[in-house]
Amino acid sequence: MGNGHELVRRSSGNRKVYLLVAGSDLLHSIHGSDFFIAAQTPVLRSIRLWPCRHGAVGVWRILLRDLLRLSWKFGRRATGLIMAASLFALKLGAAFGGALAGWVLSGYGFVAGGVQTPEALQGILLLVSWIPGVFGILGFVTMLFYSLTSEKMKSIETDLIARKAV
Repeated sequence: MGNGHELVRRSSGNRKVYLLVAGSDLLHSIHGSDFFIAAQTPVLRSIRLWPCRHGAVGVWRILLRDLLRLSWKFGRRATGLIMAASLFALKLGAAFGGALAGWVLSGYGFVAGGVQTPEALQGILLLVSWIPGVFGILGFVTMLFYSLTSEKMKSIETDLIARKAV
């Protein structure tokens, strides 16, 4: 089987691992459940977060695999353009996420440095439970339609090598 690095390499960028991470995060976002409390114990938290340790790498690996598929499908490489657009979308998403947090806190009457009302506490709770859960569900559903498998990638890589040799 190889060492741990080989396991991480094979599993990062894998649809099943992404779905496992997303499902775990969804369960974690349910506030007040037994799982939420149990997930805070050090051993269970380590098990739950193991896929997340390379989750960010997995997302970029999925993107790079899709770039290979696009160059295979259309016969042209657009790596720079796609990566630039992806980074722009990432930054736009970070800006939107920060703005959303501010809007929710403002809407629930949060006052910085002051004693929080029950409504403000409810807004804070939403920001760490249900709102991330909704976005997690969207990511989970999106990945259900991701069709690029390891077998398909091997076929694409073989075909690209053969094209390059000609």
